[in-house]
Amino acid sequence: MRAAAARKEIPDTYGDFDAEYTALTQGCAQVDLAGGMVDIVGEDAAAFLHGQLSADVAALQAGHAVETLVLSPRGRLVGVGHLLCFAPDDFRLVLGRDEVDAVVEALNRFRIRVQVEITRREGGGVWQLAGPGAAATPLVAETHIPDEGCAFVVHGEQLVLRTGGPALGAYVVVSDAGELTIGGATPAGRLAVDSRRVELCIPVFGVDYDTGTIPHDAGLVPRAVSLDKGCYTGQELIERIHSRGHANHCPRSIRLETDKVPEPGAEVVVDDKTVGVLTTTARCPAWESAAGLGLVRVEVEPGATVQVAGVSGTVMS
Repeated sequence: MRAAAARKEIPDTYGDFDAEYTALTQGCAQVDLAGGMVDIVGEDAAAFLHGQLSADVAALQAGHAVETLVLSPRGRLVGVGHLLCFAPDDFRLVLGRDEVDAVVEALNRFRIRVQVEITRREGGGVWQLAGPGAAATPLVAETHIPDEGCAFVVHGEQLVLRTGGPALGAYVVVSDAGELTIGGATPAGRLAVDSRRVELCIPVFGVDYDTGTIPHDAGLVPRAVSLDKGCYTGQELIERIHSRGHANHCPRSIRLETDKVPEPGAEVVVDDKTVGVLTTTARCPAWESAAGLGLVRVEVEPGATVQVAGVSGTVMS
């Protein structure tokens, strides 16, 4: 299973891989998420979104957010992001930049006889504050954002979101500025970020899974899906697979017995049978080896021995 091409390019490094990796693991790193935004406003916005997104929008209160999926009628992924509620008639979706146009098109397709406007928010950027020191950065500390749950606070020209979910870090910063320097954070490039994502087994949309992926296989259910809400676009497939009890694939990180980093697309093999494909590969300092991340058959559990490009590997998570 090969994922789509990578999203917006960010530098491999900003000059020092070791310093960037240290910031991700011991301090605070600023990670460009190559994000984009969609505004959904109007008196019917809440009801409309409740019928289109996988999350329970009806229960969302102002100042809070929720991770959610935008799905096709056949249950395939269109976008993965966070929905922010400013008011019952004012919402914003924070997504990957390459997902925005497809999400706007998908939502507009069902915008029939409702008072809702759906527009792409031009410019701006989305960054993650990753690492154990993120909460101590001046920007986060000054917002007094709640320590638990998924909530956000507008602070000057920036919006700080505490995601509360599995990620490199708990905080996301949204700004209308195209570039942003966050005090107390070290910019981290793709190589260090990929290393940490592999170690933590954190796949991303557009790299490790794509529009052909079933949400269950990407580990997005029940994290970004309300299994108790009413009907919404794409629900039929979600419910059918959930009722059967399991997905066919899941994200796995694999430590390789080599220092040579394989190319993305390398097959994961068990007993001469291909069980998955590595979609992110990296040098992982925590494991002192090369490693990779990809969607692998669920029966290949942590601790299992696999082969990748003729090299032995161990499934870590």
